[in-house]
Amino acid sequence: MPRRKLTESGAIQPILCFEKVDHEVVKHKLDVRVLQTLHQYARFINAVSGIEPSTDEVIEKALLKVFHSDAGFKQWLREETKDKGNLG
Repeated sequence: MPRRKLTESGAIQPILCFEKVDHEVVKHKLDVRVLQTLHQYARFINAVSGIEPSTDEVIEKALLKVFHSDAGFKQWLREETKDKGNLG
């Protein structure tokens, strides 16, 4: 299991970081258990860091973390981009 990020004082920190960017509104259905955990995770971030992320921000950061850490997806994306470049 990955190690938890700690501050200089040794306090636990969430693994997600937040910054303000432009957003587009979309609508998706979520399992109610996932939604409950999502709200709990946002409260966790606030409790340990003082940052108050919206659930939208938590979803966005979690998805970005998945996209950046999934080696198979990154390989597929490179091939997809290369293939699309060869169509023209």
